[in-house]
Amino acid sequence: MSPPTADLEEIPEAECWQLLEQHQLGRVALVVNQQPRIFPVNYDVHNRIVVFRTAKGTKLSSLPGSSVAFEIDDLQPTTGVGWSVVVLGLALDATVARDEVAWMARAASPRPLAPGLKVHWLAINPTQISGRRFRFVPAEGA
Repeated sequence: MSPPTADLEEIPEAECWQLLEQHQLGRVALVVNQQPRIFPVNYDVHNRIVVFRTAKGTKLSSLPGSSVAFEIDDLQPTTGVGWSVVVLGLALDATVARDEVAWMARAASPRPLAPGLKVHWLAINPTQISGRRFRFVPAEGA
């Protein structure tokens, strides 16, 4: 039996932003105590700033000032099409900051679904965005 094959294509930057604007659940990745960590977050995008809210804890104490990765993805089993968008950037606490990125972040409308009061606004000021789309083609006989 031969292995499955996949066609892979780059997603243009403008389409990556469209995909980010159409969804609300992603994952933020960072390093905490020299260990990689990934957290699911409900987010919003405003003026190309990725924004989510959080309570006190690991994200709030570790993210501001850190380089982070943020990812969303999807797979449609019925069509065999999947995609992924990754944003790299610098995270900042936009809760009370008065810089332009913080102002844009606070204009966003992220809706946290996890329980608890999420009063802190965290923003990712992107330095790079990329996306890939693939069409999974099962091998013959699979």
